Amino acid sequence: EVKIPSAPLLLRTSAFILFSLFFWNLVFPQTSAMGKMQEGLKLFSSGDVDGAAKIFQEIIQENPQHGPARLMLGQIALEHGDIQQAQQHLEIAVASKPQRIQLAWHLLGKVYLFQKEYQKALDAFDQSLKESPDFKPAFLERARAKIFLNQIDSAVEDLQKINEPESELLL
Repeated sequence: EVKIPSAPLLLRTSAFILFSLFFWNLVFPQTSAMGKMQEGLKLFSSGDVDGAAKIFQEIIQENPQHGPARLMLGQIALEHGDIQQAQQHLEIAVASKPQRIQLAWHLLGKVYLFQKEYQKALDAFDQSLKESPDFKPAFLERARAKIFLNQIDSAVEDLQKINEPESELLL
């Protein structure tokens, strides 16, 4: 004979499960953000940049300091030429130390180059290379900043480290 739990027991169990789920989302809010991030990254990778940006915006509405979403919004803004918006997102991203922080510093350095703030750009590329010493795009952009700062010998050293054909275009 199968016993069916009484209605009050079912209600208590359901209430406990709902409370547990609510509490879990309070304690671990990143779980829903992680799912949204994955969705946004899929859209971004498939070329739906506007759809991805909407999802990343939803994430920062819930958590304004969400580094990965800020990093992606900064990258999107930079690609659209919205330098000030890119700077805002990327400065928050580097402060929150996202998983790919070397990319956040690199993109922020590019923003500073566009703004002709060459020393700040150099500092950002140094940070990028501190996080990932073999990150070739940061060497290339750091060389560009050094050229603007008239540090030609040091720029050439950076270009020699990457040994890329595109590095000759800078000189």
